[in-house]
Amino acid sequence: MKLGLSSVTKIFDKKILNNFTIDFKEGRTTVLLGPSGCGKTTITNLLLGIIKADAGEIIADSTAKMSVVFQEDRLLENITVLQNLLAVSKDEEICKDILNALGIGEVANKYPNYLSGGMKRRVALARAIAFNGDIFILDEPFKGIDISLKQKVIEEIKRVIIGKTCVIITHDIAEAVAVGDEVVILGGNPLIIQNTMTLEEAENPEKLIIEYLECDF
Repeated sequence: MKLGLSSVTKIFDKKILNNFTIDFKEGRTTVLLGPSGCGKTTITNLLLGIIKADAGEIIADSTAKMSVVFQEDRLLENITVLQNLLAVSKDEEICKDILNALGIGEVANKYPNYLSGGMKRRVALARAIAFNGDIFILDEPFKGIDISLKQKVIEEIKRVIIGKTCVIITHDIAEAVAVGDEVVILGGNPLIIQNTMTLEEAENPEKLIIEYLECDF
């Protein structure tokens, strides 16, 4: 399933992307790493068809199911946590298993507005898992999750997305190291690819940190 941007230009009040090309490898997890506000979300919004390119081509299979976590949790506040998952999946037992795997099984019958920010984020992730997309696009998926819980959540996400095409946005180097097969460092104005590296190529995660800190943002 091909996914990417080819020679894309996008202008808002300024040029965010100019003749920008990126290819997301099938069956791999690509992390877009860059500072907050640099334009990473513009890439995913283009892939999802939320915004249109001013020039260039969006490469995405129209038949592919996409599991998405947006920057905002976008939960349905007037129904329970479990019902939020059942809105995208008909299997109640699987939905309960997903909630349990993310450590929020006890809030299945609560309404989202009673939850902490970190719990809401895990519900948003659970709903994306329940939808069981062919492609996963996750924008700051671990935002607000307690450090003590984050590793458990990351391991569950890694288990779910293995073998699937996945795009993850983060500005957190540790998250990029923990979850990505390939890390694309973004920066500049308009946005450019500063560097690309696979974790297999890196001798250790510190190499990625050095590359990131040396980039011109």
